[in-house]
Amino acid sequence: MKNLFRILSIILLLCMHSSVFSQFTFENYYGGIDYEEGSAVAETDDGGFIVVGYTESFGAGGSDFFVVRTAADGDTVWTKTYGGTSSDVAKDIVKLDGGHYMIGGFTSSFGLDEPDIYLIEIDYDGNALWSKTIGTEENEQLNKIRKTSDGGFIICGITEKLSHYKYYIVKTNSSGDTLWTRAYDYGIAEWIEQTDDGGYILVVYPYEPFGVTRYDFQLVKLDSDGETAWSKFYGAADPVHEISFAVQQATDGGYLLAGRVDGYGAGGSDFLILKTDADGDSLWSKTFGGGEDERAFTLINTSDGGYLIGGYTATFGGGYFDFYLVKTDENGDSLWTRTYGGEWQEMVFDVKETSDGGFAAVGYTLSYGAGDYDAYLVRTNHDGVVTAISQPETSFGERPELLQNYPNPFNSSTVISWQSPKAGWQTLIIYDMLGKEVATLVDEYRTAGRHMVKFNADGLASGMYCCKFLADDRTSTINMVIGK
Repeated sequence: MKNLFRILSIILLLCMHSSVFSQFTFENYYGGIDYEEGSAVAETDDGGFIVVGYTESFGAGGSDFFVVRTAADGDTVWTKTYGGTSSDVAKDIVKLDGGHYMIGGFTSSFGLDEPDIYLIEIDYDGNALWSKTIGTEENEQLNKIRKTSDGGFIICGITEKLSHYKYYIVKTNSSGDTLWTRAYDYGIAEWIEQTDDGGYILVVYPYEPFGVTRYDFQLVKLDSDGETAWSKFYGAADPVHEISFAVQQATDGGYLLAGRVDGYGAGGSDFLILKTDADGDSLWSKTFGGGEDERAFTLINTSDGGYLIGGYTATFGGGYFDFYLVKTDENGDSLWTRTYGGEWQEMVFDVKETSDGGFAAVGYTLSYGAGDYDAYLVRTNHDGVVTAISQPETSFGERPELLQNYPNPFNSSTVISWQSPKAGWQTLIIYDMLGKEVATLVDEYRTAGRHMVKFNADGLASGMYCCKFLADDRTSTINMVIGK
């Protein structure tokens, strides 16, 4: 009887420990007084996370790779920056064996004249083991990096040829040495995955330098040597716009694409997912969203056979934009949707399933943090629920400041943000490049804090515009680009 009691006690303790660990959820931010963004996240062996992105608050100057390792509860273990005096931006992270990580991005500090792809391998303590630049005298930028079955890496992004973007794929060995590169048609390679046959699948943001850009989902299948097997487009006729940002191979050998659609759905723009068979033939599509804007930037397969899509929503939640996660089954039917964030602006760029079946989402926040935008990490349980929320007081700096609008460039509308440490009369005016006033968005008394306004550009021609902000005898400006 005593032995049975001991066994039952041990089982109970193990179950309690497992339950407590699986319920570790939080929201947390990381950054300084300037701009930080989280681009990607990887779980560590101890249940913590490594977040990568870029910082303008710390480092050698300009922007630098920003890498934060956290404990399982989201508290910072260490923070590292990598880069030079110019612009260095981390876009993705891959977990390797032995507690190492590969970080991919692009650099203007090192390499040749224009931005080059930049790879850094780090150990568990954030020590850089080696770094490589990949590129030409033109502009090369990385969007995603994946580990391949041979131990090397596959990279997707862009290369600039004669001032126009072409989608660009690079294959390397495990040390980052280039094995081959391919430049394809005009466009931006947003996402890549290795497929079961040893080839690759990618989604492309189409780009037409000599005419009207085609706004459709584009799916491209490559063989193991990077040669194009097929390329297919999916979309309705203009003025409907579909843009894909993520893709995964499904368990049946087909593919699921995620992005946004403008022109049908609930209104504004909506999450759009599209399922194909193994040959790229469309099977079904689904939209998610409300009357305002929703855009999906990331997608993963989940262990239950379904999918998780992440991006932002302007319809639901408590702010202008909020983290927006949609969990579906294998048929694309919604199981749950969740929003996270404060009263201003949050946006998701990467999601991962955690070892206990929960989820981690990373991006940026304007609602919380030490200054401007900060990297923002949300860790949920398997139902997308967060039970511990960090909502620190926010500093607004010492002077009024106009922040960069998002999105930029934009088609029909964008959100302009600013902050002021004290109340007073505040004015926000839009000018064209000839100095002609085209819109006054704000001209009134405003309280101290952060403010946002949506700018509708319907009726304005494509091109560069200037936004001027006046408050407390200070003036600041940003440039915005309308592309139609």
